[in-house]
Amino acid sequence: RIALTKVHYTSQPTAGTDFRVVLQLKNMGFAAPSNPRAVEFVIVDSNGDKTVYELNDIDPRYWFAGDRVTIDRTIKLPEDLSGNCALYLNLPDPEETLHDNPLFSIRTANTDTWEKKTGYNKILEFTI
Repeated sequence: RIALTKVHYTSQPTAGTDFRVVLQLKNMGFAAPSNPRAVEFVIVDSNGDKTVYELNDIDPRYWFAGDRVTIDRTIKLPEDLSGNCALYLNLPDPEETLHDNPLFSIRTANTDTWEKKTGYNKILEFTI
């Protein structure tokens, strides 16, 4: 049971510039995930185009019960990003054959964040 507890981000994002995102998560369950897990930020724009940022140095297997974890990243937004956009946290299975299967993604404990079709957890919406 991983819960998103706080979100801070660049307040007026602009296409092609740096975008800082700070997430605070809390493991409200009894244990950390036992299997390897990828961690990704995914931005989807109003056209449905997506940009994936792999956070390879983060390992959810070390998010122990009761721990608070902070993910602080600055990502470069795509030059052609426009319209209404959404930022997601994706915690997929790292196996290539399971990566895009939402049944194998970790769902946060928050309400109204889970996207059943993709397995993504919506963090925020913003407009460019």
